[in-house]
Amino acid sequence: MNLDHSIEFPTSSDIVYVIGVELRGKFVPFYVGESTRNVGRIGDYVSKQPSAPTDFKVGNVVSHLISRGYRVVVKYGESEQRRTDEKQLKNEYRAAGFILLNGKQKIRIDQFVSNLVGIAQSKG
Repeated sequence: MNLDHSIEFPTSSDIVYVIGVELRGKFVPFYVGESTRNVGRIGDYVSKQPSAPTDFKVGNVVSHLISRGYRVVVKYGESEQRRTDEKQLKNEYRAAGFILLNGKQKIRIDQFVSNLVGIAQSKG
């Protein structure tokens, strides 16, 4: 067993987080969320339960990116106003031209990943 990953122990359960992929040395966000469960929320994306559409969608995009050899990263921070901070981050990323899974009802995973990679490369 290799224990080469660590996270700082949380002091609050309220967080805002961004899931993204590292492309050409840059972090490219594709999902912004908030939770009262701290990093425990990330496990929902790992399990990809079909009964939870967002978890299923985000988890499948993550799996698809990893299967193509990309490194997927979660950035998070504690927040006293998590919903406001989440909305602000989504607006900032969209204004910068990033495509987010947030609010998308149905997607084709392979098409979303191709678009995500393409946009990231054009910003490179």
